[in-house]
Amino acid sequence: MPRTCTVCSNPQHQAIDQALVAGTPDRVVAERFAASPPSVYRHQQGHLLTTMLKAREAQEVAHADGLMAQLQSLQQKALEILARAEGTGNLRSALAALRELRGTVELTAKPDQARWRGKAVRIARLLSTGHTMTCHLRTWWLW
Repeated sequence: MPRTCTVCSNPQHQAIDQALVAGTPDRVVAERFAASPPSVYRHQQGHLLTTMLKAREAQEVAHADGLMAQLQSLQQKALEILARAEGTGNLRSALAALRELRGTVELTAKPDQARWRGKAVRIARLLSTGHTMTCHLRTWWLW
């Protein structure tokens, strides 16, 4: 059974992490928070980097969620303009609203395209190195 990290279980682990991120030497952090220098070093090498990566991913997700909310708002406004233009018979405005809607749909689809393109590249690399793999594919049709 693996040992638990004494720094992670320390009640002041957030302050320890902040000191390490600020560049404070391991030995100084260990003395300040009554921890052993090797445990602080192991924590910095094994857990702190993982925590920082998770925090970065969370920031990116929050940013992407904000962008998607803005995109959905634009899409809703374009739909409202389209409905008004169709109601008044203004075909020029209706076509402009349709173009905007097409643009928002394209922007919404781009992250999915990039995600699948990245997976295809990773699969191609695996296959080019002689790896074998079994794929189970499921296709959904959208109408």
